[in-house]
Amino acid sequence: MATYHGLKLKFGIMCDNYHFPTWEAQCIKTLIASGYAEPILLIRDVTKKEREPYRKKIFRNDFLAEMFDTWWLRKRSKALKKISLFEQLKDVKIIDCSVIQKGKFSQYFTNEDIETIKIYQLDFILRFGFNIIRGEILNAARYGVWSYHHDDENLYRGGPPCFWEILHGDPTTGVILQKLTDRLDGGIILHRGYFKTSPVSYVANLDRAYLGSTEWCARLCAEIVWGQTDKFTSQPSRSQAPIYRFPSNLQFIYFLFRMASSLIERIYRLTFYIDVWNVGITQDCIEDIIDNGYINNIKWIKQNKSKHYIADPFAYINNGKYHVLVEDFDYTSGGKISELILPDGLQEYNLKPVLQGSYHMSHPYIFCENGDLYCIPETHEIRKVCLYKKTNETWEYVRTLIKGLPIVDPVLFRYHDLYWIFCTHQNDGFYGNLKLHAYYAEYLESTWQPHPLNPLKCDVSSSRSAGNPIMLGGKLYRPSQDCSETYGGAVVMNEILTLSPTTFSEIPVAHIKPRQSSPYPHGLHTLNALENATVVDSKRFAFDLLAWRKNPFFKDFWDSVSGPT
Repeated sequence: MATYHGLKLKFGIMCDNYHFPTWEAQCIKTLIASGYAEPILLIRDVTKKEREPYRKKIFRNDFLAEMFDTWWLRKRSKALKKISLFEQLKDVKIIDCSVIQKGKFSQYFTNEDIETIKIYQLDFILRFGFNIIRGEILNAARYGVWSYHHDDENLYRGGPPCFWEILHGDPTTGVILQKLTDRLDGGIILHRGYFKTSPVSYVANLDRAYLGSTEWCARLCAEIVWGQTDKFTSQPSRSQAPIYRFPSNLQFIYFLFRMASSLIERIYRLTFYIDVWNVGITQDCIEDIIDNGYINNIKWIKQNKSKHYIADPFAYINNGKYHVLVEDFDYTSGGKISELILPDGLQEYNLKPVLQGSYHMSHPYIFCENGDLYCIPETHEIRKVCLYKKTNETWEYVRTLIKGLPIVDPVLFRYHDLYWIFCTHQNDGFYGNLKLHAYYAEYLESTWQPHPLNPLKCDVSSSRSAGNPIMLGGKLYRPSQDCSETYGGAVVMNEILTLSPTTFSEIPVAHIKPRQSSPYPHGLHTLNALENATVVDSKRFAFDLLAWRKNPFFKDFWDSVSGPT
């Protein structure tokens, strides 16, 4: 187990007072609770601020956006609601700083204030106050000044945050945590994530990005204390993206129109359409699939039941035939685990239930250990990861590996003499699609330890598991789901570069979409390589007058409109 018992990092906070927006407060609380860092200094902004008279604002070209920000966004946003951290920070030293304004936005600290700050020998400073700071203050802490930018800096510099993605129809909203340099949104990228854009609610989109990224500072501290500091001296972003300002009145009217039309379209889709998944098999090898970015010659199982589907195929070979465990889902009774045999089952729909309970079961992940077959189905409703073993014709319960967590789509594999479980959590953002977590153990029966960098990544387009990790050419690859446009829209193949009890990194190397000529062209979310074949699943959108009563995303959609993450 990776356990840290060293000295805590010392950090300062640039702020206005003890009252912080909720997302900033959560970031500070998470940092303190992590045990990796402690606040030493509050750098308080006492610069005199002049407010523009209201009568002048109404004649500005961005009046509508500013009124929306003041009277709607800041009153409804959970992330922007101010809360007090006086109890947590009352013993922290305070220095009051009045900055020197140069140009319209740039702020410079006085030499006297900079020298005072340096006395505290801070490891880093969080910029939760002031404006665009430049100059020597950026070098006043060992690892610099850290600042969030709630957009993808490669697309949108400036602001307002999380706005232009809705206007331009982007499926994801990016967020970066950067070490500031003198260039606007041209800092050194320390961490990056992508959230599913909410096209129907600006409040929801902003809250999702702000509240979903509050653990990142604590994760960076964990990297520092475990000796991973190379990124702090890497090259800064060279983005040439345009710098955005508040939208004009005309742009804001179009923005409202885009949200309204997206709302109507989404209500129609959830009211009258359901997802219907099916399982298929192809002789294409996994290497060709990765190279091509799509799958050819899939033989689909013949479906003869309405309001029913099968998905999440995981297979083993017995007597020359593929025995495939699947999620066997009925919109009226829920999901269980069933087995079918290929190629026999391609024409005859013959499912044999093998695992079922009073709760939903899916994703029957299969692995082999010492010649025995094991399965860990997803059972997030009972907050357990349960291990089953194949015995004769049945799957028998062995033990609970992890309990107390709503784990989604767990995959288990052995790498560098350790067992690993990769998964997402149901309560982490959009339906368990957002944040990748890892747990490890020396033996299957050992206590499973959380990775100190959890969540390992925050990316709706490549976090959730999509099949069994595989070794190709001495490299480890992890299939993941791209849920940015729709749940299980495509499979992303990630190459894992580093994985240990204190490190993790991966990069996407392939994006595999369903063929538009396929009978199931609207999604692909499982891809499992076998010896001479590959099993997959894909979906189509099916019209159903009672879809609103069956669709599991319906309630989540209304929740997203009202704003929770």
